[in-house]
Amino acid sequence: MKLFFLLLFSLSFSLGLYAEAPPVILEKGKERYLISLNLEILEDKTGNLGIEDVNNPRWSKEFKRSKSTYLNLGISKSTFWARFKVKNLDPSKKWILSYNFVSQDHIEFFQQKKDGWKRSLGGDRVDFSHREFKMRGIHFEINPGEETLYFIKAKGFSTQMPLTISSSKSFAKENIEQNLAFGLFYGLALMMLIHNFFNYLRLRELSYLLYVYHVGFYILFSGVFYGFGHFLTIQYLPWINNEGHLILSCLAPLFLNLFASDFLHLRERNPILHKVSLFWSFLLITSAISIFFVPLFYLRRIYNLIYVLFVICLMITVFIKMREKFIPAKYFSAAILAKITGTVILVLTFNGIIESSFLTTHATIIGSLLEMILLSFGLSAVQELRHLIYLRGEAEKQKIIIKNEFEKDLIKREEAERRETIASKMSKFAQDSIRQIVEKKTETLESELKDKKKEIDEKDIFHAKFGQELQSPLNSILGFSQVLLEKGSSLSDDELKKYPKFILSSGRALLKLIQSELVPTKNDMGEVKLNKEVINFHELCEELSSLYNYEAQIKNLEFEFDMDKDKVPKKIISDGAKIRQALGNFLNNAINVTQEGTVKFKVSASENSDKHHHFDLKFQIEDMGSGISAIDEKKIFEPLLNVEDMKSSEMLSGLRVGRSIFESINGKIVVLSLKGKGAVFSISIKEVVGLTDKEGRLEERDLHQLQFDSANILIAEGRKIDRELIKAYLKDFPFTLHMVENGRDLLKIAKKIRPDLIMSNLNLELVDSSMVARNLKVIDETKSIPILAIGMEEVSQKEKFTWDGFLKLPLNRELLLLEIANFIPHKKVKLKDEVDYISYVEFSINFSELKSNDIHFLRDVQTNLKKIINLGAISFAEEYSQKMIKRIKDEGRPYLLDWFMALNQNAVNFNNENIVLQIEEALMKLEENLPKI
Repeated sequence: MKLFFLLLFSLSFSLGLYAEAPPVILEKGKERYLISLNLEILEDKTGNLGIEDVNNPRWSKEFKRSKSTYLNLGISKSTFWARFKVKNLDPSKKWILSYNFVSQDHIEFFQQKKDGWKRSLGGDRVDFSHREFKMRGIHFEINPGEETLYFIKAKGFSTQMPLTISSSKSFAKENIEQNLAFGLFYGLALMMLIHNFFNYLRLRELSYLLYVYHVGFYILFSGVFYGFGHFLTIQYLPWINNEGHLILSCLAPLFLNLFASDFLHLRERNPILHKVSLFWSFLLITSAISIFFVPLFYLRRIYNLIYVLFVICLMITVFIKMREKFIPAKYFSAAILAKITGTVILVLTFNGIIESSFLTTHATIIGSLLEMILLSFGLSAVQELRHLIYLRGEAEKQKIIIKNEFEKDLIKREEAERRETIASKMSKFAQDSIRQIVEKKTETLESELKDKKKEIDEKDIFHAKFGQELQSPLNSILGFSQVLLEKGSSLSDDELKKYPKFILSSGRALLKLIQSELVPTKNDMGEVKLNKEVINFHELCEELSSLYNYEAQIKNLEFEFDMDKDKVPKKIISDGAKIRQALGNFLNNAINVTQEGTVKFKVSASENSDKHHHFDLKFQIEDMGSGISAIDEKKIFEPLLNVEDMKSSEMLSGLRVGRSIFESINGKIVVLSLKGKGAVFSISIKEVVGLTDKEGRLEERDLHQLQFDSANILIAEGRKIDRELIKAYLKDFPFTLHMVENGRDLLKIAKKIRPDLIMSNLNLELVDSSMVARNLKVIDETKSIPILAIGMEEVSQKEKFTWDGFLKLPLNRELLLLEIANFIPHKKVKLKDEVDYISYVEFSINFSELKSNDIHFLRDVQTNLKKIINLGAISFAEEYSQKMIKRIKDEGRPYLLDWFMALNQNAVNFNNENIVLQIEEALMKLEENLPKI
């Protein structure tokens, strides 16, 4: 009998399980239906079934009736089909089917039409453009008749089917309520984020920043979770709603964990708990990164387990801190409990244990909002507590100070009363004495100041005059010495006798000046004195690069050098030693402050459009040191600087000296730095005279190839010896020189002969040279004649328009010819003994015929070529090849002459690629053959 009842019960249960689900009846007066109990479910483990398959009798019998009000089919790789029927008793309304699980990956909705099945798509892995309703959530419009059959196909990591059918009115109302709830949540959450971000900017405390990151990532996480990922962020990137959502779900608790560690002071007070916190941080970061390597289906399971264990561990930590009576732990525990409570209420609501309402269905976001508010209150409370403790300490300090001041005041009053009688008697006498002393001292100081000023003025006049007189004999000595050295073999006997006499005469005049009494009148401490000359600027920069590249390699640093050789003039007129010193100071500082990373050295230039052959040079030196604060940037070049990150006052001294040098040559320095991010020193030098082949300008090494056209040059110079020097400089050129001694003759002769070029000393007798130049510029016959000024100091800004060029005393032959080349037609010619060399010559030696001294010679060559390659000192190739050409000729080793001459030609032409090819080929042959000998 018992067996019979058992079989009867099983049969009735089976019939209930396989019984067909009732249709959804849409009645008048009712606006919304939850249809989970009206569904019939089919699990397709292969995922291969289509709509025609599930609608045929074979598979139709496999559908099972749903028994859950909130249908949750769990985590599975299977595809699930849902079948339901709808009977519409109120056709006057429009009805909308809502799939309320917005995180479902793939959804296909099928409704039968006359011509077949209509298929609609949805799901967060489906392109947003395929959705029927372009809004948050997944919705489909239905038009049921008396009894209409529908199918839904769903697939994903977790499949849930909380389906509802609503009228358009109910759908709109429910959507407004949900948007209101989410709007309030996100609005308040953003307020919390912005409020605490400004607190961070004001207080610079890490807890506020970590809170901001946690809230920010949680806002993004919840936005994707509740269906805003498609709608408000990236509509055509489903990756954000899946893999990206999992990354956000890792980052939000990661920053909550970091916030907890800082907010609860785990590092200082609980080292073990701090290590546990670090472990969870590492695990969450690893989970976020693993999304790119581990399949999402498995990673979600792992993450769910990690998250549950993390929350449990976090609650244990908070419990321990509360037992220590740590006040911030109370706020933190309340915040976490609020969030957990909201999550639990939502789960209970979905499972039908708690009745569904507006509050219960939005319990999670309410709990999360309470968590944010409580954590924000906790931060404010902790800050207020710190402030109260500070004020209490200050109050105690003030009490002690007031007490001490009161005691000191009592002592002072007693002392004042005792001395009052003596002070009153001596007051009148002291006032009279002090007045007399002050008046006498003032008279003495005024007299001394007047004498000192007079003495300084006299010495300034003396030194200015002495300097002018000193330049003239030096000009003659240097100039005629250079002529004798370079042109001695081609001078006539008369010139060979006359020029040394000029040198001797000028030397005696110079000796007489030196033997006179010289008393300095200016305090030159800190003043930078410059010696302008023609310098190979490319070579200077490359040598600095090679030197500090080697220094950087010693510290295991990278060194980057960049120079635009097409725009940077090869040679300039300036003080090469001082520029080398200043740049070296800044580069040395950059390498010293950089502990790891790269030091960058960049050189650029731009030609001045207003002044011919004038360039603006720019240097940029960038380090990756500890940086300089905004306050210290303003003080870095001051004499008494105390910067906590600078390790050496010697380094600062180098920067100050470098700045003084650059400022003395019209330079400007700008420092850009951020504390902890390194510094960039940008140095610009304005109006540097450049010597370049550009626009016909010749370099000093090309002067021996210069061939001028015939020209008349009028020279106005008061000193005979200087006139003779200019004649000597221009002796080899087809110039007709006309010499005058004063300004009156200059004006007269210029009008008469109309020369091709005029050169005039700024200090002429009878008529001022500037007045003569102005007159010549307004006369039609002479206004087109270029006029060069010669003097110790450049002309004033007011007079610059009068002159076409300027030559500084003492005269230099190269600079003189270069300046003349700007105004007199000329061309470059090849000398008789000059030979053209191809840019590349093979390193060819018969090693079998070498002698012992040849082997020693080749080993020396091998060592120097390795030095050029290893140190990157390409500029050294020109100097080294010139020395080797002379050595080969002197020692009689013709077998490498052509090779070194080709190397020299490549170095002169800055053909670095051919230089490297030549040297590498030579080293390869030397390393292969020398060990065999």
